[in-house]
Amino acid sequence: HLNLLEFSDNDVAEEREVIRLKNLVHDKIIALEKRQEDLKKLDLSIGLLIKNRITLDETQSKSKFKRRKHDTEVSISSKEKIVLREKYGNIFYILQHLPIYAAKFLHAISLSHSIKFVRETFFSLLNYGSTAREEYLILCIFREAISYEVETEINSIKEFQKEDPAVVKLAISFYRDVKAPTFLQPMLSDPI
Repeated sequence: HLNLLEFSDNDVAEEREVIRLKNLVHDKIIALEKRQEDLKKLDLSIGLLIKNRITLDETQSKSKFKRRKHDTEVSISSKEKIVLREKYGNIFYILQHLPIYAAKFLHAISLSHSIKFVRETFFSLLNYGSTAREEYLILCIFREAISYEVETEINSIKEFQKEDPAVVKLAISFYRDVKAPTFLQPMLSDPI
């Protein structure tokens, strides 16, 4: 009876064939179930078409129209986003590279918002002065902002000292908030 328990090459081949056939049957069953689901959906669609007396051509044309309308809306929306992104990019470029505009921006925004908001907006615009170039831009903007404020609102040095302009507050907060030693800290330490 022990010879019945031993595997031969023929047994291994038969086992492989049985596994292959089981897999084939499994795949066919799944494909058949999918076809049955598709057939049910098709029957339902046909029933609805007959019930509503709509032709298949009308349904397809409405579907194509909706799809085209959606595609057009998506393309318009994405074009608008691209244009808006370019405009914001231009604004940030101007604010970062032309100090007079950033100074006017600082002056206008400091009149309508708290100093904390202005500080967060302004310093994030210039990446908190993390490079020497950005520190230089901050220094130029401080200079232009003070000049602009003196030209537009302040008549004397005493008035400048009394007013406590937003630019001075920004310079002080920049000096105190920046953790790493920067080029501007030694320059600002004496006046502050």
